[in-house]
Amino acid sequence: MRDFSKIYKEDLDVVGKKAVELGELQRLGIPIPEGFVITTSFFKEFFKQTGIDKKILEIQKLYHPAIKDSVE
Repeated sequence: MRDFSKIYKEDLDVVGKKAVELGELQRLGIPIPEGFVITTSFFKEFFKQTGIDKKILEIQKLYHPAIKDSVE
């Protein structure tokens, strides 16, 4: 977990583009709500430990026109 105030351009791979942009906006003095982001590694580990990753793979294997675009 990272505070917006502690996110820099170099953290792009760790937190993602939007989080980096929020960190930059905060440092520029633009008022944004206080907040934080979870890291991509935490996100992946959470999915793995909860089994959500397997459920996602199962859903991705489905082929139904009604959900095709949302699954991708």
